[in-house]
Amino acid sequence: MRRSQSGSRSSEITLTYDTGSAHNKTVPLEILQLLANDGDWRARETVATKRKIDSETLAHMARDENSIVRMSVARHRKTPETLRLLLDDPWDKIRDVVRTRLGEAQQT
Repeated sequence: MRRSQSGSRSSEITLTYDTGSAHNKTVPLEILQLLANDGDWRARETVATKRKIDSETLAHMARDENSIVRMSVARHRKTPETLRLLLDDPWDKIRDVVRTRLGEAQQT
């Protein structure tokens, strides 16, 4: 599956990516942000594990319909602010991870 998106700064810039791009170690943040909204939950879950992903995108992904994606957000190192969004998650395992991570953050 290939997708293209024209850049907003210039009509000459076209970003081409596929869901496999999320596995690329050098994938630009802009592509990860696009993949955070991909129709394939596996691509979104991979994005949620990336170290370079920004906290705004993680906060968006904390509301993902897929519990596996939300669990990856809950386990991400950059999620201290985002964790509170997951405290009321419907899946108890995610709530448990969030409570544990919040407890660890208070101890440091």
